[in-house]
Amino acid sequence: MTKEVTKKKENELVVHSESKGMGAADSFDQGDVVVPKIFLMQSNTGLVAEGKAKAGDFVESLENQVLGGGQDKPLDVIVFSYYKTMLKYADDGSGNWEKTLDWHPSMRNNDSEYPYEGGWRPTHNFLCILAGTVRELEIDGKTVYMAKPYRISFKGGSFKTGSNIGSMTNDWRMFQKPSWFKRFTLTAEPQTSQKTNKKFWAWQAKAGVTADEAEQSAAAT
Repeated sequence: MTKEVTKKKENELVVHSESKGMGAADSFDQGDVVVPKIFLMQSNTGLVAEGKAKAGDFVESLENQVLGGGQDKPLDVIVFSYYKTMLKYADDGSGNWEKTLDWHPSMRNNDSEYPYEGGWRPTHNFLCILAGTVRELEIDGKTVYMAKPYRISFKGGSFKTGSNIGSMTNDWRMFQKPSWFKRFTLTAEPQTSQKTNKKFWAWQAKAGVTADEAEQSAAAT
């Protein structure tokens, strides 16, 4: 049976396989493995326009599967890693992404070089697993727990929520508890931009129940 180990390296999650006989995966460059993202749908998102999702839904990027959304379908995640970036979007109103820069402390409060009006968005990025998706495997006579990783990014109207998640994990660290100590329950709520008066959906998060042994083990792998 294949033993897979995931780790964060240079803001990417690399999956290493320690055995053969798994078909195409044996030859695929593991550095090219795509960590699926979970997006919060907005009214102008393509999937919403196509009728495949609703504004406020949480959709994963590989198969466009709706995982939850709004206030009535929360999504529980277990966070195991974090990094910060600065995203640049076109300032012509199209909202098209242009580039991503690794975060540097000098970017903080540097509105002259990275103005919000110019399309720059500081972004919190969390790597996590989904509650209820952990699988138990027997490898070399030992029981191990694994789960598929996802990435969720918080920017713009959701940036504060990302800051709150990071602050809570920092509090847990003071008591020698890792970020996967508890689940985070994610929801979304409609808000109105004070600058444009346009409505949008924003991520919300609160600390949930203590993650079970299997979830903590999978997150720590």
